[in-house]
Amino acid sequence: MAQKTQSLTVRLTPELKDALRQIALRERRSMANMLEVMIAEWLQSQAPRAMRARVTK
Repeated sequence: MAQKTQSLTVRLTPELKDALRQIALRERRSMANMLEVMIAEWLQSQAPRAMRARVTK
């Protein structure tokens, strides 16, 4: 069963928002999905092994 998602509000500078928009377009993703992927990848690279299993589920 898919997990229910939760919302998060973020404030970005116009430059960061534009960069995110450009990357999302290139990857054919929405900006929200691109941000979710970026955060998940960063967490996987930074989190201890115990956390990695929970992040990737």
